[in-house]
Amino acid sequence: MPTHAVLLAGFLVAPVLASGNKDIERLYLQMAALQSEVAQLHRTSDDALKELHRLNEVLADQSALVKKSVQDQQRQAEASQIAIKDVGEAVASLRDRLQAPAVAGPGPAMPTREEPPAALPPGGASAPAPVQSGPEAVAPPADRELYTQAYADFARGNYDLSIQAFQEYIKRRPTDHLADNAQYWIGECLFGKRQYAEAVAAWDELLRQYPGTDKIPDAHYKKAMALERLGRQSQAKLEYRFVLEHFPNTEAGRKSREKMQGQ
Repeated sequence: MPTHAVLLAGFLVAPVLASGNKDIERLYLQMAALQSEVAQLHRTSDDALKELHRLNEVLADQSALVKKSVQDQQRQAEASQIAIKDVGEAVASLRDRLQAPAVAGPGPAMPTREEPPAALPPGGASAPAPVQSGPEAVAPPADRELYTQAYADFARGNYDLSIQAFQEYIKRRPTDHLADNAQYWIGECLFGKRQYAEAVAAWDELLRQYPGTDKIPDAHYKKAMALERLGRQSQAKLEYRFVLEHFPNTEAGRKSREKMQGQ
């Protein structure tokens, strides 16, 4: 090939190679930019996942707080209903006692003839008056105040003070018509302290010591709730079923039915 032809070909190829190198360099730059963007996306994705995980944890904490608040409000509402019932029973009992006619002994008989005075016992002392028997008197004001203070402490969340006062009331008035109520509220205090096993024991004590108490449906229902907290689901179902079968028309029976339907 002539020399001038080779030189001409060189002049024509050089611009093409130069143009190709620029294209390759531009591709490299674009690839580097894309790699940088991908790396940034990865970092952003990791940050987003971390933030999502944090938000999930916050949401779980908030859900737990809401659930606890709802449970506390439900427990307080149930306790208030029972307390209202207690007050009504106490008022009714006191009204019956006040309205009961006093039993008066027969007045002295008018003598129809003169009789010699009755002989005095040896020593000249007069005979003792007969002791009258009757129903147990209303608890003295100090004991009533003790019961009232015990419930006030329960309502304020002072569970330890409330337990001590209710126990003292039972010690003083073991046969009083509010003694079984006091034992029931001891269980409520323990439940409020989240001492569920102790609450179950307190309600079992109520059922043993006061088998005729009107707190039977409420005690079995709350005992079932405590057993649920302890993870003893099968025993809790037995308690709910007992209330539903024996006390279906009570408030505890209605709530037990809702529990059974929700399981």
